[in-house]
Amino acid sequence: MSDENIENPADRRRYTRYEATQKAEVFFDPERKLIADIIDLSYEGVCIEAASNAFEHMLPAMDSSGGYDKVPLRLCFDVIKGNYRGLIQLLVSTVYLKSISDDKSQMGLDIIDVEDGILELSDYISQLEDGLLLDVKPMG
Repeated sequence: MSDENIENPADRRRYTRYEATQKAEVFFDPERKLIADIIDLSYEGVCIEAASNAFEHMLPAMDSSGGYDKVPLRLCFDVIKGNYRGLIQLLVSTVYLKSISDDKSQMGLDIIDVEDGILELSDYISQLEDGLLLDVKPMG
């Protein structure tokens, strides 16, 4: 699951990724989670960023230097619009892990399934596409 062979991930994508600033909970199993920042999002994938040691703690067999099997994860975040609060819950699979600094890493994820909030996800991406931001608040 290395990023060594990824010259430009955008060249492989069917859908445009949109920059996002959103907190999300990432569940590795029901008892292990971390809070990450969503960096970008599309209908087929998402990039998250967190402290390198958080990824290492959650996935000790993963690092940015070699290939690994895809790991299924659950990614959840809230979208607030007016008086409405919607939860988006995605089943995702790891694509790559890359270090961006001494203490931060990014993880690319494929969206396998939208388990909850498919309409909210579509609306959220449409808002990002139109350059509009929903009133969002961090998880937790």
